[in-house]
Amino acid sequence: MRVLAYGRHFLLLSFAALILPLGWLALDTLPAGDPRFWTSFALVGVLHASSIVVAVRGGTTAKRAIAFVGFAAALSAVTPFVALLAAPVLELAVPAVLRVIPSLRSIGDSTPGDSIRFLLVVLFASAFGSSGYWLLIRTFWLKSLRLGDWLRTVGLCLTATFLAFLVPAVLSSINRDIAGPLPSVLWWFAFSVSLYWSEDTEKSSAGEPGMAIEHL
Repeated sequence: MRVLAYGRHFLLLSFAALILPLGWLALDTLPAGDPRFWTSFALVGVLHASSIVVAVRGGTTAKRAIAFVGFAAALSAVTPFVALLAAPVLELAVPAVLRVIPSLRSIGDSTPGDSIRFLLVVLFASAFGSSGYWLLIRTFWLKSLRLGDWLRTVGLCLTATFLAFLVPAVLSSINRDIAGPLPSVLWWFAFSVSLYWSEDTEKSSAGEPGMAIEHL
């Protein structure tokens, strides 16, 4: 049996997608500065983690639930900071990317390559965040997850992030910092689909000879 009740989880995640922009609007009433910035990212982690906790079959203890949500919030808040630290290194890849896909120069840049610099930072944040959160999920709930599951999760989250950045930019020909709920919501669902995929694969292979499946 799956550890998470995915019907309940995806329903809660859909509600979270409606709550997120309202939460950000509420945070906009606070004075501008680092606290508001980090809190807005922490909220992204809190909402997804809460939908995981409520979807755990058989429930869990309050202490475990609070710890998981707290770690998820901290990870979500620190991820953009880590990505910004990596920006100088990521910028070295911009010329190579533009040589491979020169059409990306025209996506609303005031300076050619600005969109690519931003995209690389965002993709790094997506990969870092999905990796850290995957380890958190594995530690707390899905101990059966394996390396292949991690690769699937990161791949889906990177794809969702790339589409959230590129599609609106191409359609509107602007270079916005993908503000708004779309990137977070797409990332949420990509991550959750990867968990469902992992558990579904595990369930399907549980009956094969020689396959030892570790359960919680």
